[in-house]
Amino acid sequence: DIYLIRSLDGGQSFVPETRISDANWFVNACPVSGPSLVGAGNRLYVSWMDGRNDAQGNFSQTDIWLATSTDGGATFSANWRVNQQDGYHNLPELALDETGTLHIAWVARETERAVVYYARSLDQGQTFSEPLAIVDSREGNGPPGSSSLLAAPDGTLYLTWVDFAGAHVRSWQVTD
Repeated sequence: DIYLIRSLDGGQSFVPETRISDANWFVNACPVSGPSLVGAGNRLYVSWMDGRNDAQGNFSQTDIWLATSTDGGATFSANWRVNQQDGYHNLPELALDETGTLHIAWVARETERAVVYYARSLDQGQTFSEPLAIVDSREGNGPPGSSSLLAAPDGTLYLTWVDFAGAHVRSWQVTD
């Protein structure tokens, strides 16, 4: 389960936690994919991986989920699935740019390939663009691993990931 705890006084004290995930999914192991959190003002966005739709319970179907808060984390929206394809989707990374555009990237292991997907939301996380495969292991790249996403103040979006075909770190950027 995913929770948020808040301090309203700069870390001197904390208010009781708020539950974000609306499913009881449990992994009896060390978690391999933590949540990603971004925000501005009272609006917060949280994304994470979970296997609530994995009927076999073997990590063959995991999804990327998103919840939003408009009251500084006191409450959160219902969860909704970000990825459109079935498979093992993991390691979500969120970024929020100066215009309020919400960006998300994640790693997926699908039937025949491993992919880093990217999508963006222009309406505060209500909908996302069609996911774009930034790197695809079928195109001569190594299988991708952990990624990191940054929306710079100048409007440039940076995405880095680990390429396991030699443990290289690769990057992609967009400036428009």
